[in-house]
Amino acid sequence: MEVIHAKATGQGLRHLLIGGQAVNAYGEPRATLDVDLLIPVDERGDWKQLLVEEGFRCCHEADHFAQFSPPYGVSWRLDLMLVGADTFSRLWQDSTTRPALGIQARVPSIEHLIALKLHALRHGPCDRADKDFADIVTLARVADLDPESPAVREVFLRHGNPELHERLRRALGNRA
Repeated sequence: MEVIHAKATGQGLRHLLIGGQAVNAYGEPRATLDVDLLIPVDERGDWKQLLVEEGFRCCHEADHFAQFSPPYGVSWRLDLMLVGADTFSRLWQDSTTRPALGIQARVPSIEHLIALKLHALRHGPCDRADKDFADIVTLARVADLDPESPAVREVFLRHGNPELHERLRRALGNRA
């Protein structure tokens, strides 16, 4: 990841570490076999070129997602999640730099990571639901979020649904 991060940074390609590695960056380790990066959709071509030059092969591509299999000797797959420039700018503005994968990675705020995980729960494959929800609970605990707060409820209603909010309340214990 060090080489990709250095080359991307050198080319002015901004990226945010998301997914399981971002959860790990907040100090709560969990096993993950891939690296997930959030990038602006208009930089897709530049990212694809960079990754292919580093030996990665694009094995799945959709409007807002691209998955790359690693070259020989690299043990992790790389997934790109693509978002509009305005969304990326909002997440970038609230991001922090944290040590992860041998680099100083830009990582979205915990609140934004939770919103991304809620989006994944609503639109992603069902076989990941338990892992994504566990990540949400972990992040909420790390940030000592109050599940009863209007701000937390708003995030869940906007990006998830009332049932997920209720599951979080039960997982963290009702503080009321």
